[in-house]
Amino acid sequence: MIVLKELIGQTPLNQIPESHQNNLNVLLQRINVIRKEWAKPMNVTSGYRSEADHLRIYKELNAKRKAAAEKEGKPFVETKIPMGSMHLKGAAMDISDPDGKLFDWCKANIKLLEDTGLWLEEADDQKRVHFQIFSPKSGKRFFYP
Repeated sequence: MIVLKELIGQTPLNQIPESHQNNLNVLLQRINVIRKEWAKPMNVTSGYRSEADHLRIYKELNAKRKAAAEKEGKPFVETKIPMGSMHLKGAAMDISDPDGKLFDWCKANIKLLEDTGLWLEEADDQKRVHFQIFSPKSGKRFFYP
């Protein structure tokens, strides 16, 4: 089972707003439904984020993508920092998915995601699955941020 500590990392619980703690509890309950059905270990790579952590993550991501673009001789377009991220509200988490198998499994189990109340970002170059407890504006179960 995934536990709260995996979602909050080093952030003291008393420094997380109550509404965000409530979101984290809902997220934990829902992701553990998926964890049980997936029946394999799940490694949380990102859960609740402070604004400082969020900015650091995107700075590192942009640096990585810039280096890759330069190496390939391609133009680099900086990723805009999503300040409305569900991670900042305790309503999202990322699970490591280096081989894409978890994402493929989720695509094959849409009904379970619907019944559980989880939405996922479409796969990208980050080798993770992003789960969140609130519907995106599009309402699509799998969406582009």
